[in-house]
Amino acid sequence: MELSQAREKIDLIDKQIAELVAKRLSIAKEIAKIKRNDNLSVENKQREEEVIKNAVNNLKSNGYDDAKFAKALYAVLMNKSKEIQKGEQ
Repeated sequence: MELSQAREKIDLIDKQIAELVAKRLSIAKEIAKIKRNDNLSVENKQREEEVIKNAVNNLKSNGYDDAKFAKALYAVLMNKSKEIQKGEQ
């Protein structure tokens, strides 16, 4: 594979990641509505731990065993989701 071909593949994956992140954040808006209607807190440490555990396992099952990276990545995603749920965006 040529460098340009590899970069094209990365560009496509980056586009897909952006689309999935946008979908995730859109769902966070829906979750915010549900939580407001049900008088639930934005913060849910048990759920956050479950999401991180799933992320670590999903990356591991795809050949990338780096819990620190998974935790950092999902911390960013969850923090943005919480901002949305708190109406900070």
